[in-house]
Amino acid sequence: MVYEMTIFSRNYFSGLTGSWLLPAFVSGAVLLVGLGISGGLCWQAKQQDADSLRAAFESAADMAIDNINDRFNVYAVVMRGVRGFFNGSKAISFNEFHTYVQALHLYEKSGVQAIGLVMLVSNAEKARHIQAMRQQKSADYQIKPDGQRDYYAPIIYIEPFAGDNLKAFGFDPLTVPAALSAMEQARDADDIRITSRIALIQDADKPYVYSFVMYLPLYKKGAEFATLAQRRAAIIGWVDVPFRINDLIAGIRRQLPTDISLEIYDGITLSEQTRLFQSGINLGEKGRVADGLQTSRSIVVGGRQWVVRMVAAPAFENRAIYRYRPELVFATSVTLTLLLTLLTWQLARSRQTAEIHFRQLFRQAGEGILILNDDHLILDANNTALTLLGYSRAELLSLHLPAILATVENVSLPALASMAESGAVSLEQWRYRCKNGTEFPSEVSVRRLDGQRYFAILRDRTERQKAEQRILRLTQLYQALSETNQAIVRMDNARELFPLVCRCAVAFGGMKMAWIGQLNEADLVIVPVAAYGVGQEYLDGLVISASADVAEGLGPTGTALRENRPVIINDYLNNPMTIHWHERAKHFAWGAAGTFPIRRNGKPFAVLTVYHNQINAFDTEAIELLKEMACDITFALDNFDRDVQRQAAQKALAENEAKLSLIMENVSAYIYLKDKEGRYLYVNRPCLELWGLTMADVIGVTDEVLFDHQLAAKIRADDRHLFMTGEILRGEETGTATKTGKTATYWAVKMPLRHTDGSIYALCGISTDITERKQIEAQLQQQLKELRQWFDITLGREERVMQLKTEINKLLGRLGEPPRYADPASDLEA
Repeated sequence: MVYEMTIFSRNYFSGLTGSWLLPAFVSGAVLLVGLGISGGLCWQAKQQDADSLRAAFESAADMAIDNINDRFNVYAVVMRGVRGFFNGSKAISFNEFHTYVQALHLYEKSGVQAIGLVMLVSNAEKARHIQAMRQQKSADYQIKPDGQRDYYAPIIYIEPFAGDNLKAFGFDPLTVPAALSAMEQARDADDIRITSRIALIQDADKPYVYSFVMYLPLYKKGAEFATLAQRRAAIIGWVDVPFRINDLIAGIRRQLPTDISLEIYDGITLSEQTRLFQSGINLGEKGRVADGLQTSRSIVVGGRQWVVRMVAAPAFENRAIYRYRPELVFATSVTLTLLLTLLTWQLARSRQTAEIHFRQLFRQAGEGILILNDDHLILDANNTALTLLGYSRAELLSLHLPAILATVENVSLPALASMAESGAVSLEQWRYRCKNGTEFPSEVSVRRLDGQRYFAILRDRTERQKAEQRILRLTQLYQALSETNQAIVRMDNARELFPLVCRCAVAFGGMKMAWIGQLNEADLVIVPVAAYGVGQEYLDGLVISASADVAEGLGPTGTALRENRPVIINDYLNNPMTIHWHERAKHFAWGAAGTFPIRRNGKPFAVLTVYHNQINAFDTEAIELLKEMACDITFALDNFDRDVQRQAAQKALAENEAKLSLIMENVSAYIYLKDKEGRYLYVNRPCLELWGLTMADVIGVTDEVLFDHQLAAKIRADDRHLFMTGEILRGEETGTATKTGKTATYWAVKMPLRHTDGSIYALCGISTDITERKQIEAQLQQQLKELRQWFDITLGREERVMQLKTEINKLLGRLGEPPRYADPASDLEA
């Protein structure tokens, strides 16, 4: 084996100079041959560098396209979540929309300017719509721009509701041709559509800020929209998500090499008018672009075709390959040729120098290189290959290729031999097995070296594969979060919540198993109440406590519930915190686990535990998404409790209102409520009978409609005094009801009604008809007057005087006054 390797080294790295041992008279021929060989080696090095450079560039371009598509897929999931939230609610208030969007945290990232709702309003409904919006949110709400149209589509909700986004509140995107086109396409396709390049209303005063808007249609609840005609008839609005192009691409650029420029065009025509984004290199500037490293990719985003053009700067070439290797090979070969030709006596030394130079180039390559014969025996390997595989040089050169390949790859060896014999370049993806038994994915370029040997260039794909897996995990978690939120919106009780969350975590979130344990406050045991996925039998007989005083409470689940914080175990079977459960869990091959506390009404209530089959599956973003899911569960539980409390309060309020209404409708007093403008808000039945009107006739009118002018003016003055001073007013009011003509005198009591902050918003009046009492008082006064006259006439008659005194005392008693004569039989007046 060593002999074969030695022969290879001498023949390959030094064989090109073997013929230079000929006598000096053939030195001219040697010079010509040497120059030819030098040119060939230089060309071959350039080709290898070009292939490696092109492969690295294409890989970076693929990653850019994947990142753009993945980013838009995430936004699509979020928009469908907003539509699900809309469809699952009877009505959405501004505060509910604000709370939902705030929980997403997406407008803080990657160019999302806002998340809004656009509702379709007909011209006939415009005034009512504006009035409703002013009452709900803003007194100066208006549909912009002004003008009369058959239909309007104002932005009624937008989050965050601050800064430049305030300019978009009430804006009608139907007035923008690009937005109108995208909205109609979205409506007809029942799918997300985006606009062409536009300037947002938020950026009206900012030149050269290019943007676009994504639209997702909203249809009437319960309406059919299977056909185009049905969709056009059922449309009521759109989910509106505007983006700034520069901010969006800036978020993606962070994941790409800085020495690759990016241009994005809307459509297949590449011009200044269709360009959405440009960064980095100016393509018209000579010398700034690496030769040949340009590519254009076409992608479809929201129904529009984008062309993404990527260009590599010279810095990319310098980083990806050793740029001057071909020149160095050529210079070395020419130098050796001249030296060997002119100084044959230094052949041995020259041959050694050439071998050292070639060895340095071979060993210092940034990618792993293996040289093999047709029997797949490894003849040589550079330092990068030794590092990747974990072998020493002596160990590796004693192995055949199957010894370092994963078992599943051995079936590919016959095809490899066939390709090697044909001399074609083959680009494959293989899994290699290291000395320690671990495996790693690799992109392999195989090419024939000579008649008996071929070489393989290895590029480790571990980091790229990790990035792809991470993107997949985050996409799955976003979908799981969206599905959970949509289900929470539709759900009206807590019984189905926990099983649904477990199912979403596994079916959409990529978890192997998920379960939720609920705290038994009596004994602090966490009892499994819902589970989904592979390995649920792990929970059979499982004892987990929330107490820190027992071993069962020191694991991640008990700690998470007790300390109200997530606990992440990224290597489950090797973490000391889970050692108490290793024996039970080793049969399920769990790589990582995460536990997230769930609270209810501010107290520990339950804990969500999820398992993944990969070690280190939970990075920062995955943890944040699962924390958000746990927060959504807490929000749902609290919301269920609030609904129960609200229903109980509504029932109690309805009962109290029924009792109050029964009392107020059956008392003889006249009871009414008026606002600060003097308009009646409520009157009881006696009021309606007095005025000869219905409730519909009275609500909203003032006293000028109900009473004569004099009484109405007095009432109005008293009401203003009450609203200004807040005093309770008591006094008589006499007047005539306009419709019935009834004239009466009332004892009126008026008191202010206040908000919780003490401000007066209305008054309550209670009036009692004292007309009959006033008439009796008048009659009694008249009788008293007559008696006094009679008394004066019959003063001399003692018996008559005593009788008269007695009658006077009785009359005064009926008037509520004290008797005038203490002793009617006495001759002296009291």
